[in-house]
Amino acid sequence: MVDNKGPEVYINFSIKPIRTETHESELIEVYPPYVKMYIGATDQQCGTKSIHYSIDGGTRKNYTSSGSPADVELFQEEKLYSVVVEATDKLGNSSQRPITFRIAKK
Repeated sequence: MVDNKGPEVYINFSIKPIRTETHESELIEVYPPYVKMYIGATDQQCGTKSIHYSIDGGTRKNYTSSGSPADVELFQEEKLYSVVVEATDKLGNSSQRPITFRIAKK
């Protein structure tokens, strides 16, 4: 068996979006400032080794460390956020999933 595909990345939020809006011809979801982000990854053949994320092009961080988007309400500021999630399997295959969303009180 050959495994040359990275894990499939899943992103879920702690609550449903309060609305959707269009940004640069794409429909994005809008969440309130107290939302948390949960990230997971599944690999079909050998299992997921690590999951990392980066917010707005910032430092790449390990998802399992304290201070992760599931641990702390990181998205407090009302603005557009871009998050890139990268998952790597036990063979070194990786995959990325970008997501863009907005934080707004109303």
